[in-house]
Amino acid sequence: MADLSKEKEIAHKNGIEIFQVHGPWPVDSTTEENRENNIKYYEKAITGTKILGSDYIVIHPLMPNGWKDEDYNETYEINKDFFER
Repeated sequence: MADLSKEKEIAHKNGIEIFQVHGPWPVDSTTEENRENNIKYYEKAITGTKILGSDYIVIHPLMPNGWKDEDYNETYEINKDFFER
């Protein structure tokens, strides 16, 4: 994370505002274990966003069934839990 402070400094010196950051993607969210592990990546990304001085991070909804057809209710509940965390 120390490197991010340097990146922010370089951007600032060059008149660049880091308006938003893109979170980890794609991630495998097809199992509960993977979703739990991925939370750590998102937490780091949110911390990194703060270090860079941005108020915004893009985080895509999880796809618990991969690229297959999603079950709306299951997908909704998994994403609701994920974004609440």
